[in-house]
Amino acid sequence: MDTRYHSFRFLHGGAQPPPTTFAALRVLNIGCSVFHVSEMERLISSLCPRLQDLTLQTYFELEGVFNFSVRSETLERLDLRVSRVNGRLTVEAPRLVRLAVSEIFITPSLDPQHAARIAAPKLAEVSWYDVYDALRHQFVVAPRRLRKLQVRTCYMDERNMRWSKLAAGLLQRFDAVDELELDLDIVIGQIPYKLFLKDTAKLPECKVLKIRFISNCSELQHCASSTVMHLISKCTGITRLDIRLDRSLWFRQIGENLQQITCPTFRNRRGENNCPCWQPEDEITDGIILDSLEELYIINFTGADDEVDMVKLLLRCKLIPRRVAFRLPNDMNNEMCEKVREKITSLFLPNTKLEIYWNRTLLQKSKSIGIPNLFG
Repeated sequence: MDTRYHSFRFLHGGAQPPPTTFAALRVLNIGCSVFHVSEMERLISSLCPRLQDLTLQTYFELEGVFNFSVRSETLERLDLRVSRVNGRLTVEAPRLVRLAVSEIFITPSLDPQHAARIAAPKLAEVSWYDVYDALRHQFVVAPRRLRKLQVRTCYMDERNMRWSKLAAGLLQRFDAVDELELDLDIVIGQIPYKLFLKDTAKLPECKVLKIRFISNCSELQHCASSTVMHLISKCTGITRLDIRLDRSLWFRQIGENLQQITCPTFRNRRGENNCPCWQPEDEITDGIILDSLEELYIINFTGADDEVDMVKLLLRCKLIPRRVAFRLPNDMNNEMCEKVREKITSLFLPNTKLEIYWNRTLLQKSKSIGIPNLFG
């Protein structure tokens, strides 16, 4: 069942009969609706006895501090994007496999009464795009190993420190994950970057590492090379590495001059580095060996100097992947695509199994392999 853009209640008393149960309902998606807390809790826990998949994209009518609970014996997938949860969020679901939390705690993140208690012994996938405090947001019953963990880390300047870090602390909650996906938003400056290095000094063991750079509306993506090298130094046993660069917006705004969209992290003509986040040791690859890496995917590659520098650093880590794939930004023209294709091929040995895609079109490949799903 899918409900959107509604504000409704279950009526009681008078001529209205009590609400019946939705005995056969297994999937429920509620979007852009207004609910009273107690009505939503009763709908989940009592009126849907076979509910397996629940998505809530809504907000509640109450103002002030209140608690919201999701209790279900049958629920397996839960996606919460609920505004105005100003108290404790409780999730008790013994069969829950996947949990997604987004923008629930951001607005009142300074409220000391803001908390979460999650009991899900079968939990296998977590997507947490929200603030996380290990003292207030607790997985009281959950495995130490996951199949998939997606988190967003955000490091701002001193004026916006209340937004900093987001879910970085969640990386220490789990010992191992099969697939780790990190969305990174790090503004230019030594303080945000050093906080990032500190928070990611230890990562859960993983086989697949996906790194996605997110630039805010006022600054370029930066420190891609040093960020990637830092993360892979903590995950040397990975078999697959996905790097998604955030460049399409700036490519459209600045035009076709690749040199102009190069991040200040890259050295200027005098050999100096202009980015305050960069340190000489950031480009040291000694001791980083990626001999277990089988697949390397780089998405939104424009051929800018700092991106080329990142690929060169990766190639110094003794990696011999059986598959390397690049996807170019969709807003490139044919001439630009050809230049970037030539630049990519010049980085690899002739016998490398290399694939280059643009607008779902395969520009080059060494063998007939299906088009990969590069982050969709």
